Amino acid sequence: MLGQEKSGRFYDHLQRIARDAPIPSLFLPNDSYIKQEIQYRPDTGQLYGLDTNYGAKLFVRLNEHHHMVINIPTGEFRPDPHFSELIGADRIFATLPTILSSRHEGALLPVERAHGVASLSTYPSARILKVFADTVGGGRNSV
Repeated sequence: MLGQEKSGRFYDHLQRIARDAPIPSLFLPNDSYIKQEIQYRPDTGQLYGLDTNYGAKLFVRLNEHHHMVINIPTGEFRPDPHFSELIGADRIFATLPTILSSRHEGALLPVERAHGVASLSTYPSARILKVFADTVGGGRNSV
């Protein structure tokens, strides 16, 4: 199981560092790096993610077209996680190359498919929206 970040500070940071990263590469930032380089705050105070994260964030560059920020669970909170503490990481990284989409930069097929199903522009949703609009707009059609 993994999560993928498609926006936010970590994603923005990835855009800055990915072009200089070797192919393939994996970067597992620790608490100090996150505070200083991503959040731009002093390396003091509460640990990053202590009360909010379940896992670790990783910057991944698989090829020229695919780089991403993913989250992998660690079980207990780890301020300075190691690859060996990431639950299922070996299976995840063995599977990632097989589920890459060429349609969008950094896209994974399961996420792309889920977005497609949820999109209002796809057939079932568009039909439902039309029926709703017709019903509300004049009562001509009913469900």
